[in-house]
Amino acid sequence: MSVNTVSTVEQDNWQLVASQAMSGLSTYTFSGLSGYKTYWMVGKAITSGTAEVIQIRVNGDTSSGSYANFWASDGNGGGFQVAANNTSTRAFSFQIDYADKAFPHSVRTTIYASGYPDSSSDAYVDAAVITSLTVRTTGSTNFSGGTVYLYGIAA
Repeated sequence: MSVNTVSTVEQDNWQLVASQAMSGLSTYTFSGLSGYKTYWMVGKAITSGTAEVIQIRVNGDTSSGSYANFWASDGNGGGFQVAANNTSTRAFSFQIDYADKAFPHSVRTTIYASGYPDSSSDAYVDAAVITSLTVRTTGSTNFSGGTVYLYGIAA
């Protein structure tokens, strides 16, 4: 008996919305977002010259009260921390649901540190449709490498 498997990306009809090489940038905003019910952001081979926390902000919101997340923001304003404060090559996964609805959103983050994933279930509690997602360092150093990919499931 053979078993056919389908990857989650194919099964859920994920579409690549955009991608951005991060070298030389300290922040990048995927803006003008619409038409998707779920977004999934993946950071691959992200590096910076100094120890920086990588954070994702939703709709440009800097209010700490809008983010109910497991990892602290380290006093860097509102946002989801998606990579630890170190200089090694990092990867992360960030998924936000109900992006096309104006009510609180469930969020799943996974940080890949030292080769092991560490996941949490979080929430963005502001009741707003998601129109932008920003990936940023919390310090003044630019990224020195890596790419961020944004996928979506159409509404």
